[in-house]
Amino acid sequence: MPIFSMAQTAIHGVINDYTIATGIGCDNKLEVTDAAAFSPGDKVLIVQMKGAVIDSSNTSSFGTILNWGTAGKYELNELADVGDDHLQLAYLTENTYDFSFRVQVVRVPVYDDVLVDSVLTCPAWDGETGGILALIVNGTLTLEADMDVSEKGYRGGEFTNFPDSCPFGFSWNGYYTTTTSGNGAIKGEGFTSVSDARRAGRGKLANGGGGGNDHNAGGGGGTLGGEGGEGGERDVDLFSCPGPGTGRPGVLPDHSNAENRIWLGGGGGAGHGNNGFAKAGGHGGGIIFLQVNSLDGNGFSIRSNGGSPASANGDGGGGGGAGGSLLLDVSTLSSDVLVELKGGNGSNITGNACTGPGGGGGGGLVRHTGASLPAGFLTDYGGGAAGITTTASSPCFNETNGATDGATGQTIADWPLLEADIPYVPLMATISNDTTICAGNIVELTAGGGTTFSWSPPDYLSATDIAEPTCFPDASVTYTVIVGNGTACFDTVSVSVEVEPGLTVVAGPDTTLCGANQIQFFASGGDTYTWSP
Repeated sequence: MPIFSMAQTAIHGVINDYTIATGIGCDNKLEVTDAAAFSPGDKVLIVQMKGAVIDSSNTSSFGTILNWGTAGKYELNELADVGDDHLQLAYLTENTYDFSFRVQVVRVPVYDDVLVDSVLTCPAWDGETGGILALIVNGTLTLEADMDVSEKGYRGGEFTNFPDSCPFGFSWNGYYTTTTSGNGAIKGEGFTSVSDARRAGRGKLANGGGGGNDHNAGGGGGTLGGEGGEGGERDVDLFSCPGPGTGRPGVLPDHSNAENRIWLGGGGGAGHGNNGFAKAGGHGGGIIFLQVNSLDGNGFSIRSNGGSPASANGDGGGGGGAGGSLLLDVSTLSSDVLVELKGGNGSNITGNACTGPGGGGGGGLVRHTGASLPAGFLTDYGGGAAGITTTASSPCFNETNGATDGATGQTIADWPLLEADIPYVPLMATISNDTTICAGNIVELTAGGGTTFSWSPPDYLSATDIAEPTCFPDASVTYTVIVGNGTACFDTVSVSVEVEPGLTVVAGPDTTLCGANQIQFFASGGDTYTWSP
């Protein structure tokens, strides 16, 4: 039985809460579908789950990234307040998000010392939320059980049966088709979105593997740290329906620190089927985020493996899901921890029909803030194996029919973890009072209540983009200043400077007196006069 202090919290199961973000106002309020599980002071992880723009031509380029968009953008932030349908962020967002695609907000619990006493996990990604396990530990995280988000990432292409396939003995070799045409199986999910009119067929879908084409081709493997494998073909004689339209592997994301994006493992493509025995693609692995002062692994595992579809009989096999992501900001490791981010295996084939096995899923990804991983992180992010035919009587026994293994994953060091740190300042524009000066004098103008300033007109000002410019006008002028706070909100205030004409004073000439004589002094040009001494 583990021994731990009374202050140590025991956790297991699901510890995070999730909601969908639908927009953000210039008041720094994140609009959400449900804020009930959130409280002021909570740490939150904001993640753009979709949003890449892909080539959508019906060619081998289908699914290639044309523009990464905001897909994979993320940040840690904090809540200042919570309403029924909004989360007031304490800090200005580090990124611009595209809410027309999926943006989710994850509540990240913060602990002093914590012990994992049975399996710690997260809900599977369901197309809107989930797929992420995240926690912050200011003291020690002790493992007495595994952390496991295997198969919680992007979804594998679902199985669909097409009884009327291979019309007139011809196969189909396009790269996208409708989900109901029968020409191709469903693609694995990735970090982009397409309609059902393009969601089937052999073409990749960002990091999701392509579905096998008619007839009975295997699905491609999902991708993350390593590229997935190609699906296998149906290998038959001249007088049977061929199946050369194998599912393509998913696209390898840009993992550079300059881009600084995070991803779920890509789903594998489904195998094409007409007999009811094809297999869906494997789901990708989820994301685990750990910001921990000290980790005591005790030899337990942190897992985010891709799914391995079951064997297909007489139909195409599904591609393996890619391994997921492990995001680490860990200061010290006191004992070993086993890290598994393995790609799923492609479907094997049973029976004598020589249909296409599934491609292997690519291995996952480790990102960490240090220059190198501590030696106690024992990492396995191998790619999944391509499927083979396992029936000894088959002419394709032990063959992959062109299906390939997924590639090994990778580790990225010096990860610049993005934490929002510029406090949000509510916009309350202020300005100095109207003033009157004599011509030739100067005056200091003062605006406040924000962080950015834009004065107009620029006449007579020392600068137009500071809070306190110096004004030296020759004539009366009214200045307007636009005050911002780093959001899309702005406020406008004005101040008038009246300039009075200068004085031309005339006094009498210098005079020399003799003895006790008197003289009358005189001056003009003003309204009041004070003589001295």
